[in-house]
Formats: sequence, structure tokens, C-alpha cells
Amino acid sequence: MRIVMISNYLNHHQIPFCNEICRQTADAEQERAEFFFIQTEPMDAERAGMGWQSEYDLPYLCKYYEEEVRCHSLLMNAEIVIFGGTERRELLRERMSQRRKDQVTFVYSERLYREGQWKFISPRGLIDKYQLYTKYRRENAFLMCAGAFVASDFSLVHAFPGKKLKWGYFPGFRPLDVDQLIREKEMRIAETGRMEVLWAGRFMPLKHPEYAIRLVRDLKEAGLGGMQIRLHLTMVGGGEMEEELHRLADEYGVREDVTFTGFLPPAQVREQMLASDVYLFTSNHLEGWGAVVNEAMNSGCVVIASHMAGATGYLIRHEENGLVFRSEHYEDLRHVAEQGLGTERQRREMRKNAYQTIADTWNERVAAHRFLAFATAVLQGKEPECEGSGPLSRAVAISPRKMYNHLVCKKRPC
Repeated sequence: MRIVMISNYLNHHQIPFCNEICRQTADAEQERAEFFFIQTEPMDAERAGMGWQSEYDLPYLCKYYEEEVRCHSLLMNAEIVIFGGTERRELLRERMSQRRKDQVTFVYSERLYREGQWKFISPRGLIDKYQLYTKYRRENAFLMCAGAFVASDFSLVHAFPGKKLKWGYFPGFRPLDVDQLIREKEMRIAETGRMEVLWAGRFMPLKHPEYAIRLVRDLKEAGLGGMQIRLHLTMVGGGEMEEELHRLADEYGVREDVTFTGFLPPAQVREQMLASDVYLFTSNHLEGWGAVVNEAMNSGCVVIASHMAGATGYLIRHEENGLVFRSEHYEDLRHVAEQGLGTERQRREMRKNAYQTIADTWNERVAAHRFLAFATAVLQGKEPECEGSGPLSRAVAISPRKMYNHLVCKKRPC
């Protein structure tokens, strides 16, 4: 049996899942399989400039632009294919048009309509979506929803009815002594009177990095939960808003409370998370997923996340394993931070639950195990079992206008 995953390029967020597929299919209890990852283009310079490794020497990596005949044959003949983010959509159409019962295809997708679902009414767009997805709704094809709004977007075009599954990114789980980690973090806060806040990513409008600096200013003036705890913010990244952010830090009088590191390699960002108490994820609706949320939760951070970012609706349970604020409403972010970070008991509980969410459910080991079981069942003509939560559980279509109520209002009045 052959399993193929295709995407524009291989990156560090995908490798743990790929490695786990290889490991699990090599076990005696699993049917032995060959796994291939097909990369359709070299990594772009922008990502490489952010510290991402651009070249990998892995036995399963194939490059379509170097071995087109071989890669094309793998895609068309493999029993199991995962189509990720690639511009080579004609390959998906060709694969689906074969309508073979001895194959199963998974479409791994972020949102169709990030800029607004009103765009789905475009006649040209509807024809395109029909030819690519809806036309094959009765075939052995399933949608892997990489974000909490994906199911809603695809429902608008009547694609993958009853076959939408929760998915995401699995950047690599790190087993930790979480109780010891939490003790060390809380002891440091008690001893220094300082809480370490981390923000990481590209400095661009959709990610709202300015919110982080405003929060440091406002909580410095008002205090945190009535306690004498000050915030120190580390900003990892760079981009078009960098000059503006430096100016804001000076204007707000928090220059000594903010450290700018520039872009760091992914491993160093993880180290920053381990040394941090709070992770701010302030992106708006244009953020497809946000693998930093997985990593920060794994690192025992209290994540404060925008409700419109893709990962939030799947990973964060408000006031249980993190905090959710209304996207692009800074005052709600401030309110949530003031109310949710003020007590050690609150922070300890959310830190522990965040870690367990990744350790128990949202990791590459669980994702690979569930995927192999699901795909194998489909190939054998059986009804695949869906878990109640986590990767490959049923994805419910929740519209963007209802997501905030779904995540937050059941916890507190809106």
C-alpha cells in the first residue's frame, strides 16, 4: 500500500506527522506501507528568511519539479493520497476523475473564503469549486478541515457532505514534566513580580502585533488582577510593521518592558515559549491555522487567542485550557487578560489543561494513528469510526458570525 501527501513544500510543521506515519506503518501490527511526500515547488524566500529550514534530506521526500513522471504516477496510483496546499489543483481533479473504488483521497484545506463568505456567490468561483470538489461528493473523498471555519466554507458549496473531519497542524509534541514546569513558572512570577508574555510571527496587520504592546502599556498602568505584577513582552519576528511597533513602544513608555528579537529558528521560538507564561495569538480571520498555538500550549503557556483564527475553535476551551477574545476588539483582549491571568490558581489550571490537550489528543501520534485506521477502513469498504473530539472527529459547520458565541458566551454573558 502506498500513502502520498502532496503540498507546495515540506516544512517543520508537517514533518512530525510524516515521520509518525512512517513509524506506525513500519510496526508489525499495521499493514506495511510506503509513504511519500511530494513537494511541488521550492520554499519561498520569505519563509526561508523567517528561519525556516528550506531543504530536507528525508527518504520520503520527492520533488515534482525534478521527478515529474515518477511523482505523477505516485499521485494517480497510490491507494491513499492527502492533497494539501498546492497550486497544482489540476492534479487533484485528475485524481478524483478516476473514480476508483480502490483509492481514497483526502483534501487537506484551510478556509476557502478567508476574506468573507459573501465571496462564495461568485458564479465563476462556484463553477470552479463544483469542478474541483462538489462534483465528486459521492466518491471516496474526505475533507480534512485545517481550521474551525473550513467546514462552514465548504458547506456553502455543498462539497463533502457528511465527510468533513477536524484536522490541523501537528508541529511536534514535546513530552515534559508539566507539573515541574508549572511550578517553576509560577515560582518565578512570585519571586520577580514579573510575567513573561510572548508574541511570535510576522509583523503584519492581519496578525495585530500592536495589540501586544498596547496590553503591556495598559496593564502596566492598571495592574494585573489587583496585584503588583508587571508584564515583560518578547516580540519574535519582523516585517512591514516593525518600525511602527518600535515607535509605539517608545510612545507608550514601555521600551524597557519590550524585547524585540527579530526572527528566530523554530527551535529557539520553542525555547522562548518554555520561558514564557502567556502567549498572545492576536491574528484575525485571515489566519488559516496558527501552529504556534499548539506549541505554546505544549509549553505550558496560557494562550490568549482571537476567536477568528483557525486553530482557536478546535484547540482552545475558554477559561479551561486558554482564553478567547473577540477578534479585532482590543478592549475585549484587555478585559480577558485582566480577568483571566490575575490568580495563580487560574493560571495553573489552564497551563495544565493546555499541555494535556496536546499530550492526549492534538499531536502527531494520535493524528497518524487515527488517520491510518480511518483510511484503511474506507479502503476495506467498512464504515470508518470517528472519534468524539480531536483529529478526524466530525467537523461541524459553524458560521463565522456564530463562532464567538459558540466559544465564549456559554462561559460568560455576551
